[in-house]
Amino acid sequence: KGEPAKGEPAKGEPAKGMAEPVPAAAPPPAAAPTADGSGSSSSSDDEDTKTAKLAKMSAEAKQKGNAAFSAGDYPKAVKQFTMAIRMDKQNHVLFSNRSASYAALGKYEEALADAERCVRLAPKWGKGYGRKGAALTGLGQGGEAVKAYLAGLAVEPESEALRGGLAEAKAAIRAAQDRYKEMWGKDAPGAEA
Repeated sequence: KGEPAKGEPAKGEPAKGMAEPVPAAAPPPAAAPTADGSGSSSSSDDEDTKTAKLAKMSAEAKQKGNAAFSAGDYPKAVKQFTMAIRMDKQNHVLFSNRSASYAALGKYEEALADAERCVRLAPKWGKGYGRKGAALTGLGQGGEAVKAYLAGLAVEPESEALRGGLAEAKAAIRAAQDRYKEMWGKDAPGAEA
């Protein structure tokens, strides 16, 4: 009795092969008039001001970090770059600079984490791969460092810094193989003869 005829949609359902009806969207609420009567909200102005202020503070912290790094004060550089990152979490250069500062302190795990973040944020920027390679070399992971430098050279083939880093990573591998041979009296597993 209340069943639809064969092939007809049930009550309230669309016919077979037809899309669901789309409800009409509610109109956007009207902007409340502001003191100047323009009707535009000042919240976007406030947001723009806040963003500009954060960008300025981040740039100042970056500048202080660069100065500290140049002076060899790596702990201060890390602190300044960390402050800059708190205000601009999408700036790959800040992660690169902090990575270099951590590497200078011998904190290669932290340097690697920042280098990887830098590469994720800017995969077409070779310097990030150089930071990653340096951190991996510091961790004694020469093979992975070579891969990082090669990835960097794939995006910046003319980079002398990446070429130099690659040579250092390969030299670190050879030195590790030599230490192994000296210690054990035989070639390291996987070492080329």
